[in-house]
Amino acid sequence: MSEGIQTMEKINFGFGIHMPVQPDKRTRAEEFLGNTLGCAEITRTEEYTCFRFPNGQIIGITPDKGAPFEEEYERSLWLEIISNDYEATKRRIQEFGVKEVVGGMPNAFFFHLPGGAVFRLVSEEVAAAGN
Repeated sequence: MSEGIQTMEKINFGFGIHMPVQPDKRTRAEEFLGNTLGCAEITRTEEYTCFRFPNGQIIGITPDKGAPFEEEYERSLWLEIISNDYEATKRRIQEFGVKEVVGGMPNAFFFHLPGGAVFRLVSEEVAAAGN
């Protein structure tokens, strides 16, 4: 190790993600997460709904009038979804009718969660290659 570089403790992202969605899109976002992606709804209140992905990752959505609009999310971060059947997942997502976003990356499909953030769909192979 080079002089002056200190070792750090191991850190990772946690299993919980939260995002605000436009209130009028809450139901559509819930349908997408539950029906299209197959996430299990684990909590529902007036203030939020939480879903669990098969790997244990949890995403919570909160209806919020102050949530960014889709155009604002396009200039923001994106979340990645990895599928073991990229084409089938992409087809299901497109059939749901999400808004596609130009991501500029080959072998990836970018789209908006209804009323919320941008997601990037990739295959397990693309994810493993770090692309």
